[in-house]
Amino acid sequence: MSYPLLLNEDEAYAVLSEVKDPITQNLVNFAIARVRMRLFAVSEESDDGWQRLLPAAPFDMRFLVQVLIDMFDKQPAIRQVLDGKTIAEATGWDV
Repeated sequence: MSYPLLLNEDEAYAVLSEVKDPITQNLVNFAIARVRMRLFAVSEESDDGWQRLLPAAPFDMRFLVQVLIDMFDKQPAIRQVLDGKTIAEATGWDV
């Protein structure tokens, strides 16, 4: 069983440690925890099934953390999305 290569993991946590907002930091930590849980096989999953869930290439944790910080820092827009608005309505982005 081979585990995927995680790139820039220490750098990811360094970037995250600079975040001052505790809500953003907790949301990013929650997402990181979910990623890490996906990377490890569980006893109910066959090796083939687990391998299909993994990233196809090395996974850049710093890039992920930077994107998540940018996203979770927009809490008013997230609240609007959770209330049923589209991303375009909540952010003004034409997606």
